[in-house]
Amino acid sequence: MTSLHWGYWKNRDAINLENLKKAQTHYTKKLAKMIPDDVRQILDVGCGIGDNASYLVNKGYDLTCISPEIKHQAALRKIVNGQAAFQLTGIEDYSYTGEFDLALMSESSNYFDADIGFTKLQNLVRKEGYILSTSIFRRAPTKKYLSFHIENDWVASAKAHGFEVVERVDITEQALPNVALMKSIVSTYIIPSAELFGKYVSGSKGIKARTGSFFLNPSIKHMVDFFNNGYGGQMSNSDLFRKHASYIFYLLKNNS
Repeated sequence: MTSLHWGYWKNRDAINLENLKKAQTHYTKKLAKMIPDDVRQILDVGCGIGDNASYLVNKGYDLTCISPEIKHQAALRKIVNGQAAFQLTGIEDYSYTGEFDLALMSESSNYFDADIGFTKLQNLVRKEGYILSTSIFRRAPTKKYLSFHIENDWVASAKAHGFEVVERVDITEQALPNVALMKSIVSTYIIPSAELFGKYVSGSKGIKARTGSFFLNPSIKHMVDFFNNGYGGQMSNSDLFRKHASYIFYLLKNNS
Protein backbone atom coordinates (compact mmCIF):
# COMPACT_ATOMS: atom_id res chain seq x y z
CA MET A 1 0.00 0.00 0.00
CA THR A 2 1.46 3.39 -1.06
CA SER A 3 -0.99 5.51 0.95
CA LEU A 4 -2.18 5.69 4.55
CA HIS A 5 -5.14 8.03 4.21
CA TRP A 6 -8.81 7.35 3.61
CA GLY A 7 -10.15 7.42 0.08
CA TYR A 8 -12.69 9.45 -1.83
CA TRP A 9 -14.91 6.76 -3.33
CA LYS A 10 -16.94 7.10 -6.49
CA ASN A 11 -20.54 5.85 -6.29
CA ARG A 12 -20.20 2.82 -8.54
CA ASP A 13 -16.86 1.48 -7.31
CA ALA A 14 -17.01 -1.94 -5.66
CA ILE A 15 -15.67 -1.94 -2.12
CA ASN A 16 -12.37 -3.82 -2.28
CA LEU A 17 -8.67 -3.20 -1.78
CA GLU A 18 -8.00 -2.51 -5.45
CA ASN A 19 -10.62 0.24 -5.54
CA LEU A 20 -9.30 1.59 -2.23
CA LYS A 21 -6.12 2.51 -4.12
CA LYS A 22 -8.22 4.31 -6.74
CA ALA A 23 -10.19 6.08 -4.03
CA GLN A 24 -6.99 7.27 -2.36
CA THR A 25 -5.83 8.72 -5.69
CA HIS A 26 -9.20 10.50 -6.08
CA TYR A 27 -8.73 11.88 -2.55
CA THR A 28 -5.32 13.37 -3.32
CA LYS A 29 -6.57 14.96 -6.54
CA LYS A 30 -9.56 16.50 -4.73
CA LEU A 31 -7.19 17.78 -2.05
CA ALA A 32 -4.96 19.44 -4.65
CA LYS A 33 -7.92 21.13 -6.37
CA MET A 34 -8.70 22.99 -3.14
CA ILE A 35 -5.28 24.67 -3.04
CA PRO A 36 -5.64 28.38 -3.96
CA ASP A 37 -3.86 29.69 -7.04
CA ASP A 38 -1.44 31.95 -5.10
CA VAL A 39 0.11 29.04 -3.17
CA ARG A 40 3.61 27.80 -3.94
CA GLN A 41 5.31 26.92 -0.64
CA ILE A 42 3.55 24.23 1.39
CA LEU A 43 4.24 22.81 4.86
CA ASP A 44 2.97 19.21 4.95
CA VAL A 45 2.20 18.64 8.63
CA GLY A 46 2.25 14.92 9.43
CA CYS A 47 3.17 13.93 5.89
CA GLY A 48 2.74 10.18 6.38
CA ILE A 49 4.56 8.09 3.79
CA GLY A 50 4.50 10.88 1.23
CA ASP A 51 1.83 10.07 -1.36
CA ASN A 52 0.30 13.55 -1.16
CA ALA A 53 3.74 15.15 -1.14
CA SER A 54 4.79 13.23 -4.24
CA TYR A 55 1.69 14.35 -6.14
CA LEU A 56 2.10 17.99 -5.10
CA VAL A 57 5.81 18.05 -5.93
CA ASN A 58 4.98 16.77 -9.41
CA LYS A 59 2.46 19.64 -9.68
CA GLY A 60 5.28 22.13 -9.08
CA TYR A 61 4.77 23.01 -5.42
CA ASP A 62 7.69 23.58 -3.04
CA LEU A 63 7.16 21.08 -0.21
CA THR A 64 8.54 20.93 3.32
CA CYS A 65 7.35 17.80 5.14
CA ILE A 66 7.40 17.10 8.86
CA SER A 67 6.56 14.02 10.91
CA PRO A 68 7.80 12.60 14.23
CA GLU A 69 7.80 9.06 12.76
CA ILE A 70 11.16 7.71 11.56
CA LYS A 71 9.37 5.24 9.27
CA HIS A 72 7.67 8.14 7.50
CA GLN A 73 11.06 9.71 6.85
CA ALA A 74 12.39 6.62 5.06
CA ALA A 75 9.20 6.08 3.07
CA LEU A 76 8.90 9.71 1.98
CA ARG A 77 12.50 9.91 0.85
CA LYS A 78 11.94 6.90 -1.36
CA ILE A 79 8.74 8.31 -2.88
CA VAL A 80 9.78 11.94 -3.47
CA ASN A 81 13.44 11.13 -4.20
CA GLY A 82 14.82 14.24 -2.51
CA GLN A 83 12.37 16.64 -4.15
CA ALA A 84 10.88 17.70 -0.81
CA ALA A 85 12.58 18.80 2.41
CA PHE A 86 11.91 16.72 5.53
CA GLN A 87 12.31 17.28 9.26
CA LEU A 88 11.80 14.55 11.83
CA THR A 89 9.56 16.47 14.22
CA GLY A 90 5.98 17.10 15.19
CA ILE A 91 4.31 20.47 14.73
CA GLU A 92 4.68 21.21 18.46
CA ASP A 93 8.50 21.34 18.21
CA TYR A 94 8.90 22.54 14.63
CA SER A 95 10.73 25.83 14.12
CA TYR A 96 11.22 27.79 10.89
CA THR A 97 12.34 31.36 10.28
CA GLY A 98 10.29 31.94 7.12
CA GLU A 99 6.62 31.61 6.23
CA PHE A 100 4.58 29.23 4.12
CA ASP A 101 1.74 29.96 1.75
CA LEU A 102 -0.21 26.96 3.02
CA ALA A 103 -0.06 24.36 5.77
CA LEU A 104 -1.49 20.98 4.78
CA MET A 105 -2.91 18.68 7.45
CA SER A 106 -4.11 15.53 5.75
CA GLU A 107 -5.61 13.43 8.55
CA SER A 108 -2.97 14.71 10.97
CA SER A 109 -4.76 17.41 13.01
CA ASN A 110 -6.14 14.89 15.51
CA TYR A 111 -2.63 13.94 16.64
CA PHE A 112 -2.10 17.24 18.49
CA ASP A 113 -4.03 19.76 20.55
CA ALA A 114 -5.97 22.20 18.35
CA ASP A 115 -4.90 25.33 20.25
CA ILE A 116 -1.24 24.32 20.19
CA GLY A 117 -1.43 23.54 16.48
CA PHE A 118 -3.13 26.79 15.50
CA THR A 119 -0.76 28.82 17.69
CA LYS A 120 2.20 27.35 15.81
CA LEU A 121 0.59 27.71 12.39
CA GLN A 122 -0.39 31.31 13.09
CA ASN A 123 3.32 32.12 12.87
CA LEU A 124 4.28 29.62 10.17
CA VAL A 125 1.60 30.61 7.64
CA ARG A 126 1.91 34.06 6.04
CA LYS A 127 -0.83 36.65 6.46
CA GLU A 128 -3.66 35.74 4.08
CA GLY A 129 -2.07 32.33 3.68
CA TYR A 130 -4.00 29.13 4.24
CA ILE A 131 -4.50 25.90 6.12
CA LEU A 132 -5.94 22.98 4.16
CA SER A 133 -7.08 20.33 6.61
CA THR A 134 -8.84 17.02 6.04
CA SER A 135 -10.02 15.09 9.04
CA ILE A 136 -12.59 12.96 10.79
CA PHE A 137 -14.52 14.96 13.40
CA ARG A 138 -16.89 14.08 16.18
CA ARG A 139 -20.30 15.69 15.78
CA ALA A 140 -20.84 16.14 19.53
CA PRO A 141 -19.05 15.49 22.86
CA THR A 142 -19.98 11.81 23.12
CA LYS A 143 -17.78 8.92 24.22
CA LYS A 144 -17.65 7.63 20.65
CA TYR A 145 -14.59 8.35 18.47
CA LEU A 146 -12.67 10.01 21.28
CA SER A 147 -9.49 10.21 19.19
CA PHE A 148 -11.03 12.94 17.03
CA HIS A 149 -11.70 16.62 17.66
CA ILE A 150 -15.26 17.88 18.05
CA GLU A 151 -15.80 19.86 14.86
CA ASN A 152 -17.35 22.98 16.43
CA ASP A 153 -14.58 23.18 19.04
CA TRP A 154 -11.87 22.81 16.37
CA VAL A 155 -13.39 25.55 14.21
CA ALA A 156 -13.75 27.81 17.26
CA SER A 157 -10.05 27.28 18.03
CA ALA A 158 -9.14 28.15 14.44
CA LYS A 159 -11.15 31.38 14.59
CA ALA A 160 -9.67 32.31 17.97
CA HIS A 161 -6.22 32.18 16.35
CA GLY A 162 -7.16 34.31 13.37
CA PHE A 163 -8.15 31.67 10.81
CA GLU A 164 -11.45 32.09 8.99
CA VAL A 165 -13.29 29.33 7.16
CA VAL A 166 -13.09 29.82 3.40
CA GLU A 167 -14.54 26.48 2.36
CA ARG A 168 -16.01 23.42 4.06
CA VAL A 169 -16.60 20.22 2.08
CA ASP A 170 -18.29 17.24 3.73
CA ILE A 171 -17.17 13.97 2.11
CA THR A 172 -18.59 11.63 4.77
CA GLU A 173 -20.60 9.61 2.26
CA GLN A 174 -17.62 9.32 -0.10
CA ALA A 175 -15.41 8.15 2.78
CA LEU A 176 -17.84 5.65 4.33
CA PRO A 177 -16.86 2.77 2.00
CA ASN A 178 -13.59 2.71 3.96
CA VAL A 179 -15.62 1.78 7.03
CA ALA A 180 -17.45 -0.94 5.12
CA LEU A 181 -14.14 -2.28 3.81
CA MET A 182 -12.73 -2.38 7.33
CA LYS A 183 -15.78 -4.32 8.53
CA SER A 184 -15.36 -6.82 5.71
CA ILE A 185 -11.67 -7.36 6.49
CA VAL A 186 -12.32 -7.66 10.23
CA SER A 187 -15.25 -10.08 9.95
CA THR A 188 -13.76 -12.16 7.14
CA TYR A 189 -10.11 -12.40 8.16
CA ILE A 190 -9.04 -10.84 11.47
CA ILE A 191 -11.61 -12.19 13.95
CA PRO A 192 -11.90 -15.71 12.46
CA SER A 193 -8.10 -16.00 12.30
CA ALA A 194 -7.69 -14.83 15.88
CA GLU A 195 -10.40 -17.17 17.16
CA LEU A 196 -9.00 -20.11 15.21
CA PHE A 197 -5.51 -19.45 16.54
CA GLY A 198 -6.92 -19.22 20.08
CA LYS A 199 -8.60 -22.61 19.71
CA TYR A 200 -5.39 -24.11 18.34
CA VAL A 201 -3.35 -22.82 21.27
CA SER A 202 -5.95 -23.97 23.81
CA GLY A 203 -6.07 -27.46 22.29
CA SER A 204 -2.30 -27.95 22.19
CA LYS A 205 -0.60 -30.26 24.66
CA GLY A 206 2.53 -30.02 26.74
CA ILE A 207 3.88 -27.53 29.25
CA LYS A 208 4.98 -25.03 26.58
CA ALA A 209 1.58 -25.15 24.93
CA ARG A 210 -0.22 -24.64 28.25
CA THR A 211 2.07 -21.73 29.12
CA GLY A 212 1.50 -20.19 25.69
CA SER A 213 -2.24 -20.63 26.06
CA PHE A 214 -2.15 -18.93 29.48
CA PHE A 215 -0.48 -15.80 28.07
CA LEU A 216 -1.94 -15.69 24.56
CA ASN A 217 -5.62 -16.36 25.15
CA PRO A 218 -6.28 -13.10 27.09
CA SER A 219 -4.51 -11.16 24.32
CA ILE A 220 -6.58 -12.85 21.63
CA LYS A 221 -9.81 -12.19 23.55
CA HIS A 222 -8.78 -8.57 24.00
CA MET A 223 -8.14 -8.20 20.27
CA VAL A 224 -11.48 -9.79 19.35
CA ASP A 225 -13.26 -7.50 21.82
CA PHE A 226 -11.43 -4.48 20.36
CA PHE A 227 -12.79 -5.23 16.89
CA ASN A 228 -16.25 -6.26 18.10
CA ASN A 229 -16.99 -3.73 20.83
CA GLY A 230 -14.05 -1.33 21.11
CA TYR A 231 -12.51 1.33 18.91
CA GLY A 232 -11.94 -1.12 16.07
CA GLY A 233 -15.65 -1.90 16.15
CA GLN A 234 -16.50 1.80 15.98
CA MET A 235 -14.27 2.30 12.94
CA SER A 236 -15.94 -0.59 11.11
CA ASN A 237 -19.55 0.39 11.81
CA SER A 238 -21.00 2.57 9.03
CA ASP A 239 -24.24 3.41 10.86
CA LEU A 240 -22.39 4.41 14.02
CA PHE A 241 -19.89 6.46 12.05
CA ARG A 242 -22.60 8.30 10.12
CA LYS A 243 -24.41 9.12 13.39
CA HIS A 244 -21.45 10.36 15.42
CA ALA A 245 -18.72 11.41 12.97
CA SER A 246 -18.04 13.36 9.80
CA TYR A 247 -15.19 13.50 7.32
CA ILE A 248 -14.56 17.15 6.38
CA PHE A 249 -12.21 19.10 4.10
CA TYR A 250 -11.53 22.60 5.49
CA LEU A 251 -9.79 25.50 3.77
CA LEU A 252 -8.91 28.22 6.31
CA LYS A 253 -7.36 31.66 5.71
CA ASN A 254 -4.95 33.40 8.07
CA ASN A 255 -6.34 36.85 8.88
CA SER A 256 -4.35 37.36 12.09
